[in-house]
Amino acid sequence: MAQRITSQLKQRVLDMLSNYPMLRDNDHRLITNMWHQELPDHLKKDKGVREFFQLLSIGYFTAGDSITRARRQIQEANPSLRGNKHAARQSHTKTIQQDLGYNTD
Repeated sequence: MAQRITSQLKQRVLDMLSNYPMLRDNDHRLITNMWHQELPDHLKKDKGVREFFQLLSIGYFTAGDSITRARRQIQEANPSLRGNKHAARQSHTKTIQQDLGYNTD
């Protein structure tokens, strides 16, 4: 589930960037450190979890924003691949536009 950018999240990122200068130029390491901080303590000791985070920190995996951008491009070109929420969002957008007096022909 997507998390909104809250003041609490911004503060956590600010703390990370302030305390760990090596994270300032490396999004992979920043994300790894943020997620590691969120991880329950009992999982931090798991070898497989540690290996995953090591791979994540060096950029081994495809960037999440690249994956979601590719999904958006594909769904724009292929409407049949859109999820169930798309139609509801479009309908809601038209309602809001009408409420604001925009021409929604």
